[in-house]
Amino acid sequence: MDIDVNDHEMDGRLTPERPSTPLASVSTKDIIDPLSRMVLVDTRFAYRVWVALFPLLWQNLGSKDRHDLTSGLIRLLAKPYHLSLTSTRPNVIQAILDAFCACNPAPRLPPQLLRYLGQTYSAWYPALTLLENKILDRREIESAIFDRAMGVELGAFDALSELYTSLAASHYFYGAWKRHCQYKESHIALAYEQLDDWANAQAAYERAQTKARAGVLPFSESEYCLWESRWVETTKRLQSWDMLLDLGLHESLPEIELEAGWRTWDWGERQAQVRQLLKATPPEVASGPRAKFYETYLTLVKSNAERAKTADFQRMCKEGIKACLQQWNELPPVGTPAHIGTLHMFQLMVELADASNIYSSLASTKVENLETKSGDLKSVLQTWRERLPNNSDPINIWSDLVAWRQHIFKAINDVYVPFITQQQQQQTASAEDGGQGDTATKGANKNKADTKNGRKGGDADSSKVDEAKSAGSANNSALTSYAYRGYHEMAWIINRFAHVARLHGLVDVCISSLTRIYTLPNIEIQEAFLKLREQAKCYYRRPQELQSGLDVISNTNLMYFSRGQKAEFFTLKGQFLAKLDKLDDANHAFATGAQLELNSPKAWAAWGRYNDECFCRNIPDTTGAVNAISCYMQAAGLSKRPRVRRFLARTLWLLSQDNANGSVCAAFDAYTGEMPTWYWIALVPQLLAGLDASYSRQSQQILLRIAKQYPQALYYALRTAREESLIQRRQQTPAAESSTADAATAGQGQPVPAIDELMPKLKTAHPLLTLSMEAMIDQIVHRLKPCPEEDIYRLVHALLSDGLQQLHQHVSQGKTDLGIIDAIVSNTCRVGLSLPSGAIKTRFEADFGSVRNMDLCEYVTKLYQWQQMLRQAIKQRPRKLMLSLFSPFLVEFEQQKFEDVEVPGQYLRLTDSSDDFVRIERFIPELRVVLRSNGVLRMLAIRGTDGSIVHFSVQHFTSRYNHQEERWVQFFRNLDAAGEHDRNTWEQRRIALHLPTIVSLAPHIRLVQEQPESFSLQDVYDKACLRNGTPEIAPALYAVGKMNELISQLPSIDAASEVLFEHICQTMVPASLLQDDVRMHAVSPMEYWLYRENFTYQVSASIALTYMIACTQRAPAKLSISRATGNICLHDLVPTQATPGLIHSKEAVPFRLTPNIQTFVTELGLEGIVPFAIYKVIQRFTDVEHLLRDFLDLYVRDELIHVPAVKSLAAANPQALAEMCERNVKLIEARANQMVETLPPKEVQDKELSPMQPLFRLMTQAVAPSNLAKMDFIWAPWL
Repeated sequence: MDIDVNDHEMDGRLTPERPSTPLASVSTKDIIDPLSRMVLVDTRFAYRVWVALFPLLWQNLGSKDRHDLTSGLIRLLAKPYHLSLTSTRPNVIQAILDAFCACNPAPRLPPQLLRYLGQTYSAWYPALTLLENKILDRREIESAIFDRAMGVELGAFDALSELYTSLAASHYFYGAWKRHCQYKESHIALAYEQLDDWANAQAAYERAQTKARAGVLPFSESEYCLWESRWVETTKRLQSWDMLLDLGLHESLPEIELEAGWRTWDWGERQAQVRQLLKATPPEVASGPRAKFYETYLTLVKSNAERAKTADFQRMCKEGIKACLQQWNELPPVGTPAHIGTLHMFQLMVELADASNIYSSLASTKVENLETKSGDLKSVLQTWRERLPNNSDPINIWSDLVAWRQHIFKAINDVYVPFITQQQQQQTASAEDGGQGDTATKGANKNKADTKNGRKGGDADSSKVDEAKSAGSANNSALTSYAYRGYHEMAWIINRFAHVARLHGLVDVCISSLTRIYTLPNIEIQEAFLKLREQAKCYYRRPQELQSGLDVISNTNLMYFSRGQKAEFFTLKGQFLAKLDKLDDANHAFATGAQLELNSPKAWAAWGRYNDECFCRNIPDTTGAVNAISCYMQAAGLSKRPRVRRFLARTLWLLSQDNANGSVCAAFDAYTGEMPTWYWIALVPQLLAGLDASYSRQSQQILLRIAKQYPQALYYALRTAREESLIQRRQQTPAAESSTADAATAGQGQPVPAIDELMPKLKTAHPLLTLSMEAMIDQIVHRLKPCPEEDIYRLVHALLSDGLQQLHQHVSQGKTDLGIIDAIVSNTCRVGLSLPSGAIKTRFEADFGSVRNMDLCEYVTKLYQWQQMLRQAIKQRPRKLMLSLFSPFLVEFEQQKFEDVEVPGQYLRLTDSSDDFVRIERFIPELRVVLRSNGVLRMLAIRGTDGSIVHFSVQHFTSRYNHQEERWVQFFRNLDAAGEHDRNTWEQRRIALHLPTIVSLAPHIRLVQEQPESFSLQDVYDKACLRNGTPEIAPALYAVGKMNELISQLPSIDAASEVLFEHICQTMVPASLLQDDVRMHAVSPMEYWLYRENFTYQVSASIALTYMIACTQRAPAKLSISRATGNICLHDLVPTQATPGLIHSKEAVPFRLTPNIQTFVTELGLEGIVPFAIYKVIQRFTDVEHLLRDFLDLYVRDELIHVPAVKSLAAANPQALAEMCERNVKLIEARANQMVETLPPKEVQDKELSPMQPLFRLMTQAVAPSNLAKMDFIWAPWL
């Protein structure tokens, strides 16, 4: 019973105080008795008590007691009476296994018992955790015998693989097998599966089985079963159902035969055979939802007399739905890919009920009421069109749905099509003057084209279009529309299936599906167009078949298509011709497409791309740039989709390539269409930078539009840029005393800078809004400054980092002299002079007054002591302060503001509109002080009008890399929004990019959106050092002290560094720090397992981004991890420049994959998820043609132009800047392509290498101890 605190306090006032009972006098009975009564009241409380107490009891048992208890628990877990609890949550099995997961060491249970318990009692994640521990701890070997009295038990690996399969955790399944398979063939085939290259995977499995049968491979039974089962799966993905049907017939596999027959047979004619196959299936399959669905459908297709018995049909429908619900209940309570199949079965059961109504309607349909009945069916069939799987769902689910609906559409055709002849006969008999011939019937009789003709030419497609048009233009077109409704629906669903197959990369499946449209006697014009477009896009993806695709388009009769469809065909034709280097013909085709439909953004965008490429081939000639700008602006004005940002980025880059005549800028000025102001917001920093470039007038024009329509999107960036411009002008003109004097001087004859013109215009257009925003910013900037101790802490940390870095350089070069260099001395003196007068400054001067006489070890040790002293002083202060003590204005902001202000940073999300943006309701009157390893942050909390609370850290005196970080965060955010998202939405959520939201308020002050519960890898290490009482710099000092001793014993410095690194990992920094920290905060094994899985995907995404731009300086503090989800927010995303103007890294490792990350991710994740997720993240950017180049050209130029050395070079030689940009763009593209490179199948087969071998080489380089040992102490390779 819950007791209110206030009531409890009142009781204390009214009754005399009871004497407290000494803890020593409390007996075990006093604790057990209340607990025993409470656990009977609340099941969940009993579950929590058991999970908390059992590990404590287990820890205090001896080995014999543990063995005896385990034996009893095994017998208990195997009891059949637990089956009555399968639908209970939580149940006894879940409680016992969850408690086992918290034990160390965990009780040893038979692997197959764990598999059974996990599947039957929805204890998936405890079972997975226990089995994974067996595999990773090497306690079990494959096919191990657990207890001879119980028979031979399959090993933990087999049970784990089966659980992964049941849960559809495919990438862990791949990782487990790739880690433990005996033969290269298995590894190669599984890698192909991860790449969705099902054809090569099938061929690899076939080669493995062929070698095994020939005796070349001494295979194991489990691995051979893998080859067989995965070959069947790959064949299903390739839609080779005829092959699977033969396999099922010859090998007596009723499940495969049923699944293949469902897609190839007419079940109305094979009812007896199907029923026999259903009886031959295993009991667990026969009672499942799939078998129930088949049986219910067979009931539906009986004769009319028997169909009247609807009671059987309704009963079987209920049984099928019950089976689906039972299957759903057995799955985990969180969404997994395994739920997709069950959701699909629910959809089939719902459509089965709709099909019953369709059959009832067909039974009463006659020639006279055909129009009415067909109209009734139209509503049902339209609902079916809208009720489709996701494009990301497995292709077999789509294939199953297409097969099911084609059975129904065939039943409709069998009833409706004969009415055409009857109607025609009636019309002929009643016609007085003979009438006109029935064109539709003539059009319905078409020549069937075989697959080869369909792939190599467009004659059959043209015939199809002609016939569809003739059918639609006949006098009895209404009758044709009704009677051929089944065929029209078939064509529609086939086109949809072919489109999804192409998205899945199954080009052959797409083309073979499209050829099935040839077998239909009548289709609609729209379906003929979609069929031809999909076929052309398939050929476009294959360079060797470009000519075939061009022939299909060229041979198509466009007479019956609309102007928009004709324009799209000419655009496709231009793209094919451009690929084939027929440039003049391509230009003519693009022009024709744009002229046919002036409002087609696709046509203008494709034509712009063509002209853009022509300009890039011959940059001095700006004719292509002029034409490209015109086309891009037309496409941007007509399109309302996020891809517009690509066109605008290219437009800005083309403007920067203008010649002395200004022809490119003139082309931009000549555009008079609609300006996509909303999408220009994504490029505000580049537009502000353009105010100092040759296209300043165009940039100013765009910024003025943004200022008028979306002032809050521009105000923060404009304010910061204006202050930076004023600072630069003051530095250039020291005589000027203030910005007012600057403006007055400018008014006397000097031109006013464009950026100074924008702010007054913005304030004039929105006076009350800018007044409110300026007041808010002024309060944050001036009232929330760090206190002196916090500022000193930041400076000391910066000195300590420089000292450790310099110390590593000395050690790695084998220098025995550890003297301090002049740069460190000057920095230390500068810090000492900047300190305020007082005790701290006096002590700092006493400790570091003779810094020149110190060695690096002494210097680093003293700085660390200062850091710890300041940390303790800051910790003693309150962590939560009242905001009113610093800024009463912010506390009362809702009364002080003149107009609603939006929560900062929302425009950086690149949404489609600002309609849903949240406005500031008030500032939370609590200011949090957050102590981190590199500084102290003040955390503001803002409550929005929707009730949400957003946390921002106020960062003062930020580094010189801030604008670089903002630039590359913006680059990846634009790239992610414009990229074609991965097919699989479930995986897409896990590899989503979580980039920081950064809002600059002033040149050295910014707001960064934070998650209060987030932590970093450095925080984990610091807590571990605090628990153990060891200093954080202990590994660095140990390495320095031992290096000289080891150099004399080992052949090289690298060898000595590797020995030191391994010793530090084994004795000083355990590899399980991160794993233990997450496990300590996880509530249950399910939460831990899902957290680890999501973290693995997020680590992979961070690896992909950082390696692509050579961002290798990833210190542990820069990896911000969400405590709730495992999402990783990438801070300090700044590329490394090996030399000024060269974005390249010379570090020994390509990205951060250190021991603690490896241990937490596990070997299964490293083999299964990490390479797949890296590949998918980069594939989203590289699969879309020209996407990387579109943004890289602009952002790399913006990056280099802000490097002082490059800026001075560009002023003297613009061509050198262009060459430098091109070189860096190619380097970034090369690194991206390296992560998605796959070896040719012949090389894979000959050398027995993984198709993802280039990516594996990078991962091997990242985890190699010899490379990690070369990283500096700040990077903390042991962590």
